Amino acid sequence: MIDTSKTELSTETKIETSFSNEWKFQLSDPVANSIGSALYLELGVGADEYEIEGKIILDKRINKNLFAMNIVCELEFETELEKEDEKIECEIEWETPIEIDLAYMHFFKPTFGLGLEVRSMNGIAKEKGWENSVIFAGPTLFFSQNRFFGIC
Repeated sequence: MIDTSKTELSTETKIETSFSNEWKFQLSDPVANSIGSALYLELGVGADEYEIEGKIILDKRINKNLFAMNIVCELEFETELEKEDEKIECEIEWETPIEIDLAYMHFFKPTFGLGLEVRSMNGIAKEKGWENSVIFAGPTLFFSQNRFFGIC
């Protein structure tokens, strides 16, 4: 027999909205210069999260081959509301992940390329220091037409 007198159902719905603004500034061209470089900045604001992401982007195109490296640093500020003994406390957590991305792509046609991307994501917390590292790797597909392109 199931005791339903202690069962609670929650009908609470949480709707979150967020805003992100991205800026990219090209410093040098990967075809015209010895190496391409750019700076990237993204600002994000959510209901209980704020983030600042910066990237240094380096790339080089040699004939039909593209080599790229991104160094990414992201600062996240999260707030959590906890109810303890009828008090609501606001806690701010700092997260500082550091990411290094390496990529290679071979263009079979100007509109089609296949490649490989390796991503190293590292978690660093203010109080604990270096927490973890995760490495991802996988294939990359590039496709473009007149006014659009896609990379997956």
